Amino acid sequence: MVTMPPISRRAVLAAPLLLVAAGPALPVPAGRRIAFAIYRKGSRIGTHRVDFTGTQQALDVRMAVDIRVGFGPFTLYHYSLRGLEEWRGGVLIHAAANTNDDGTRRFARAARVGDRLYVRGSSVHPYLAPPGCLPASHWNEDELRHPMINAENGELMETTVVDKGMETVTDNARRPIAARHFALTWWEQHTRPRALDLWYEPSGLWAAMTAVAKDGSLIIYRRLVP
Repeated sequence: MVTMPPISRRAVLAAPLLLVAAGPALPVPAGRRIAFAIYRKGSRIGTHRVDFTGTQQALDVRMAVDIRVGFGPFTLYHYSLRGLEEWRGGVLIHAAANTNDDGTRRFARAARVGDRLYVRGSSVHPYLAPPGCLPASHWNEDELRHPMINAENGELMETTVVDKGMETVTDNARRPIAARHFALTWWEQHTRPRALDLWYEPSGLWAAMTAVAKDGSLIIYRRLVP
């Protein structure tokens, strides 16, 4: 990963923050929430919620992920993420997330500086992301058009994205959803390849996801019926 030299907080605060054109309309669902049930090996292990408040001109997006793998009352693995993205005029101006991955705590922060994001995180030195970069929070299909920022630790993700065309996925009630399939691959911390698959409706609404867990098992996201 190529990073910029560390930049002082004073320099960031002195820079012009919003010298960018307004962005496109964001894919906000009518019910102001997208929620998924998360499955592994046929068992439901958690939920992923994305809540939207405000308008297209002043939109806040809050994310909450909770996963627990256990046996009866015993927890073998737990994961939680809490994130916030602040969008103004269709442009991301600030993002923050905190993660607890089975006791390992990570964070990522991004703030708008002109047409780029100044990023800090638990696994990186501060850097300026390339223009167009967005956090890999997955609710916004536009993230696929540029390198992404890892929402857990701030790393710049140089992804390869393959458009696999329209397919049919199902929600948690087994209702069909017509959605476009994108396959993503990237290297995590330059040590091992990672992959996930995302599906979006023609409107841009996030429809489904699958990912490979650290132990090689398949994680499946099925959208919950509103």
